[in-house]
Amino acid sequence: MDGKSREAVELNGRLESLLLSVQTAYQSLLSKGCPFDATDIKEEFQGSVQSKCMLIERLDRLIKEKENHIGIDIKEESIFGYHSTRTHLQNFIQRKYKVADLAFSQLTEQFIYDFQQYFMGICGFQESTFYNAATHLKTVYRLAYREGLADILLFDIAVR
Repeated sequence: MDGKSREAVELNGRLESLLLSVQTAYQSLLSKGCPFDATDIKEEFQGSVQSKCMLIERLDRLIKEKENHIGIDIKEESIFGYHSTRTHLQNFIQRKYKVADLAFSQLTEQFIYDFQQYFMGICGFQESTFYNAATHLKTVYRLAYREGLADILLFDIAVR
């Protein structure tokens, strides 16, 4: 992207990072000495990207993006919901999986139902409150899917 605007610099930085990741995947396959094709490069690249970006990490990026829009197209009160979702999601992951964060490749459809059970059962929130948290989680996952961080689109169903 031409120009020196913040958007152009950020986009060009992301593109350079992606290019470097693809080149690294190519070099990794080349060093193994086995024949490979473009699909193998893609799979190697996606594996390295998935290991670099995790669920909570991507949610943090979304929150930062939303915070940059306060007063423009988002109200300051709306950010509280994202922070609350993050707190409860991280607590759930630590409690259930005994880790600080999960890679997108580790998530399954069951994850959102387990989170719902934790959120409403253990934390005692109402279904409407869970619906907001689930919406934030689905948004993060959809973004990750579009960015190639997730192979399949999960959480595209109604919550039980």
